[in-house]
Amino acid sequence: MADIALRYPAGLKAGSFETSNVPFAPQAYRLENGVRMAGPGCTFQPPSCENMRGQRIPTLAGIVAHVVAVDEENGTVLLWMDFGPGSLPGPPGAVPRSLVTFEAFKIHGGQVHAVEAIFEGMPANTPSGWR
Repeated sequence: MADIALRYPAGLKAGSFETSNVPFAPQAYRLENGVRMAGPGCTFQPPSCENMRGQRIPTLAGIVAHVVAVDEENGTVLLWMDFGPGSLPGPPGAVPRSLVTFEAFKIHGGQVHAVEAIFEGMPANTPSGWR
């Protein structure tokens, strides 16, 4: 299951979930801080956000991801991700910040059915505390 979840940050690194071959279920969706940002009923750039696998995503070449937990009985994988320096622009001269997230993946039948992300801005290169 972890290998399936790790295809997600690989897709962000490549700028394409198709390139990283993320096996999204047909009705898969993603919540970001409680808002449906991808999948059926998405609120972010509909209708292009409805197909998670084919939606436009940024290329985040500096993204770092670590597996935090895997619950095989529940079909859940939790990843910690740092989107990399410059992922949160700030005013000139400000301390560089990164978008950092915990993302939970609901996986069964070899497919990702749901992703829930909690985002926070952190100083660039802040250690995860999970390594």
